[in-house]
Amino acid sequence: MTRKNDSSRVLPAVLRADFMAFLHKCFQYTHPDNLFIENWHLDAIAYQLAMAMAGMNNRCIINLPPRSLKSFIVSVVLPAWILGHKPDAKIITIAYSDELSKQHMLLFRQIMASAWYKELFPETAISEWKDTDSELLTTANGYRICVSVGGSITGRGADYIIIDDPNKADDANYPNELARRNEWYSSTIPSRLNNKKTGVIILVMQRLDVADLTAHLLESGDFNILSLPAVNDADRHIPVGDNERHFWPAGALLQPDREDAEVLGQLERSMGPRVYAAQYLQNPVPREGALFKAGYLQRYTADPGPFEHLILSCDPASKTSSNNDYSAVVLLGVKGDKYYVLNVWRQRLELPDLQKLLVRLYAEYAAGALLIEDAGIGIGLLQQIKADAPGVNSIGYKPKLDKKLRAEQATIVAEAGRLFLPEKAQWLPDFERELLQFPSVKHDDQVDALSQAIIWHQSRSEVPSDFTIPIVRSSGEISLDGFLSRLYQPY
Repeated sequence: MTRKNDSSRVLPAVLRADFMAFLHKCFQYTHPDNLFIENWHLDAIAYQLAMAMAGMNNRCIINLPPRSLKSFIVSVVLPAWILGHKPDAKIITIAYSDELSKQHMLLFRQIMASAWYKELFPETAISEWKDTDSELLTTANGYRICVSVGGSITGRGADYIIIDDPNKADDANYPNELARRNEWYSSTIPSRLNNKKTGVIILVMQRLDVADLTAHLLESGDFNILSLPAVNDADRHIPVGDNERHFWPAGALLQPDREDAEVLGQLERSMGPRVYAAQYLQNPVPREGALFKAGYLQRYTADPGPFEHLILSCDPASKTSSNNDYSAVVLLGVKGDKYYVLNVWRQRLELPDLQKLLVRLYAEYAAGALLIEDAGIGIGLLQQIKADAPGVNSIGYKPKLDKKLRAEQATIVAEAGRLFLPEKAQWLPDFERELLQFPSVKHDDQVDALSQAIIWHQSRSEVPSDFTIPIVRSSGEISLDGFLSRLYQPY
């Protein structure tokens, strides 16, 4: 899709063919006093919707922070675009309240009734038989029905079902409400499609909780997702057109012109880190975990050094496909009986690349020990590091317990208030989510790397007698100031 800078000068033929140009025109018409701020994320949304309309992505989830223009795009502009091209299309749109649904319908009707829309799509006309604040019928027997979550749509079918923010923000405080709405979706929505194979379901929402509708639908494995947090967590190439991708570097903001780092910092402080992680980072964490409880975790902001021990702990994986586990590396600083998680790396890497990463981190952070599980692919990784980098103090850790029992031992440290995480870090939301969801989590690599380091340190009598972990003082090469400068680096 080609972005147009001035839609008022775009030919009608282009407005009919280019969704982004049509979006710009709709915004100018319905919000004449507001500036349309162009940004690449709008192209990314438009491309996902174009794929859905073309039948190549008919189960689509889009997660975005609040005030990202998502509701205007999917609940106002998209239905007008569909009916313009397919006057007989049947559309059902759903929002969390009747009031919000009617607001969307009002703007949608305003566009449909405009002279410029009628000129663009002369075959699409509003029927006099049905034009209310909840339903609009076209002369070609197409329609757009808007309802709230839980509302009745018995007897009505659709070619397109659009769900826009199905939960109020405070629903995250009521697990039963989340469960009720998920059940309503499962028992009601799929059956409303006129054609179960070609019918389109689009969910657009900000994340609220680990049990919200996004999580519920992803469990089915049928939905594709575009998740765009306010702050990017890793280098990504986002599709914005056929054979066209936008490179979004780690740490970059989604809408820097609207919400810069200062604004986001204020939002995080006012909302609290848990709500902010869900709504703005699209990365919700549970209130309480299965083993690790949120209340167990301590925070550090100032330099807690000097650290007595520095441990790199790796849970390796060898494949890079999206269905495989990650390789995780945790850097743990130890002071007395307290453990400080200083940095975390989590990537899917081939073994040669993982070896290079571990050797580089060992040298960069002047670690005293590199722990690698002495089992499976870890055996070969250990052997290769010992052969290629004899200066690295690589230690094979032979687990005596399964993953869950190892995590339970590490939980004792956390429960005693002796496990510290930074107040903020680029890797923190993902790490904390895995920690609090364990063992009911798809990937447990970070938990395993952390547990391995803690258990090994507590049983150092197993370490060879000629091995000594150097003491690193805050005035030396590895002070927390140095760590904090690295916490925001890409993985």
